[in-house]
Amino acid sequence: MNPVRSARQRANLSQIELAVKANVSQATISSIEAGATTSAEVAERIAAALQISELEVLYPERYQQPAANAGLNVSSLAAP
Repeated sequence: MNPVRSARQRANLSQIELAVKANVSQATISSIEAGATTSAEVAERIAAALQISELEVLYPERYQQPAANAGLNVSSLAAP
């Protein structure tokens, strides 16, 4: 999962609420969460609003977290 989305959800913020805190548009937040790149200035504002590293905003592929159920094989959890 994208680190900006993860941090936003941990902070219990909507995209609009984060956009207001970071002084950017909701479309910018949506684009970044979808994998778009951004400027260092925008990354700094988003990182400050979420209390994360600017690097997590600028290089999300380095900080990707698997989705909560990614790789979960339900059949492997079944009792024998």
